[in-house]
Amino acid sequence: MDIRLILLAAGGAATVTPSAQAGEEKKGVTPYMLVFADSAWFDGSARPGGEDSARDVTLAEIGLKFETRAIKGRLAYDFSGDGQWQDAALSHASGDFTFEIGQFKEPASLDKLTPPGDTLFLETARFTKAFGIGRRLGVAVRYSNDFLSLSGAVTSGSLDDEPESGFGVGQTAFSARLTATPIRSDLTVHFGAYARTLDYDGHGAVFGGTPGTVLAGKSHYVKLDVLKGPEAERSHLAGLEAALSRGPLFVSAEYARLDVETPAGDGVLSGGYVQASLALTGETRPYSPGYGAFQAISPARPVSEGGPGAVELSLRADQLDFSEFAAGRTTAVTAGVTWTPADNVRVMVNRTEEFHDGTGRSDGSSWAFRVQASF
Repeated sequence: MDIRLILLAAGGAATVTPSAQAGEEKKGVTPYMLVFADSAWFDGSARPGGEDSARDVTLAEIGLKFETRAIKGRLAYDFSGDGQWQDAALSHASGDFTFEIGQFKEPASLDKLTPPGDTLFLETARFTKAFGIGRRLGVAVRYSNDFLSLSGAVTSGSLDDEPESGFGVGQTAFSARLTATPIRSDLTVHFGAYARTLDYDGHGAVFGGTPGTVLAGKSHYVKLDVLKGPEAERSHLAGLEAALSRGPLFVSAEYARLDVETPAGDGVLSGGYVQASLALTGETRPYSPGYGAFQAISPARPVSEGGPGAVELSLRADQLDFSEFAAGRTTAVTAGVTWTPADNVRVMVNRTEEFHDGTGRSDGSSWAFRVQASF
């Protein structure tokens, strides 16, 4: 029997979010919806198929959250595009330990573990997608307290079965992440490290990144599959992360390295980012030490109460280096403005400039706009 069906039957609802750990969710069943409506305008290599602009609903997530005395869960499906499963797992907490089964975000990358809709920019840093960091199907255990968290997971593919992305059935991964918060008061300091070993089970993989918005073209990629070769057999991911939050200022950075094994020899892909934000209206990004992730700011004076909402400025430098596989290096710089008139609405504008070095591609740029709402 397909391992995905076994785990889905056992895990049938969802992963615990930072807000759930903070005790904000009520017991019972709660339906919800999260929608991203995006528009973008392109120049240079960012153009997808030569188009100057694009617009689409890039996320239409409908789900159920539930909580009993012993179990928390979430079942969610994204109906945008061709459709995709999101979280579909059950979790049980016992003291400082949390056990999880089903489909959930693997324990890797501060930026990727930030809840959907809470990220500084429209999309997470490019290496998170290029290196196949995402939701996987399996079992996990997490130990956490007020100062640290330690997570481990054993997974095999995903409900959507995407072999070339490393999410296919039989593509087994072993993942772990350690985070520490040595300082928590007016100043929050976060450190983390993660690792993963992934077997591609004879399918190979395609590693690539899209700058700024998913509506843009994939401007930087390496194919190590059965058609292009040399085929990727397995990979070993290692990453470091750090963040600092003090009042309205937030700064975070990550560096990740992916060692890829092929029949022709091994090679290294690397990527990372440095990003910062400033809430002009004074709000602070909340932090969940047990989960090791930050959340979006909540407006101190929402528009419904006669205030301006929350306004946040952000800046990120984001790099991918595929030089060892003759694909060169690319750097993207993104500036953004986010307005949050109420907790369930965000409006985002991002400007991205991408620069290529040794890739044989022209530089590119894009404007991207998002209206986000949750119900």
